[in-house]
Amino acid sequence: MSRKYQYRETGFTLIELILVVTLIGILSATALQKYIALDVSANLAVLQNMKATLETATSLTYNKSLLAGNESKLSGLVSIQQDHLIDSSNLNDPFVVATRYGYPQAVWSEIIKTITLDKTDWLYSDQLGAIDQPGTLYLWTKQGPGSLSSCNISYQGALDSGFRPQITINEAGC
Repeated sequence: MSRKYQYRETGFTLIELILVVTLIGILSATALQKYIALDVSANLAVLQNMKATLETATSLTYNKSLLAGNESKLSGLVSIQQDHLIDSSNLNDPFVVATRYGYPQAVWSEIIKTITLDKTDWLYSDQLGAIDQPGTLYLWTKQGPGSLSSCNISYQGALDSGFRPQITINEAGC
């Protein structure tokens, strides 16, 4: 008796390989879109967190200004540490904040006194205002795509007595 051996080729056909490569391409394109969306969401979350921090810090500074009677003054000084005496000749005092109608002035040197953050993680630009117009401070992270014109936070000082500073997020370019 003779045995017949059948020879059978194994492997993938060209059509199967093309289908697998196409599916991998579609899945990677979908994953890339989700990754980009996560990056944008992360940038916005950092800016929203900073906005909330600035709103809290300005409210606390305003409350201190109320106690000191500076809330209706165009320019004032307020101590942000309990029992700290204000020396108006020392404007670099880390516990004394220059205010405009009770809120921190829109300059980095005053805002940084009211919040705790790593200065090396943020970039900023002070746009100084005139006597009758408040200045604007722009903040953006070094890691993100932010700049002076996109993906940043703007803090515009109080316009007049009874007006809060305008803190807005510019989401363009995030």
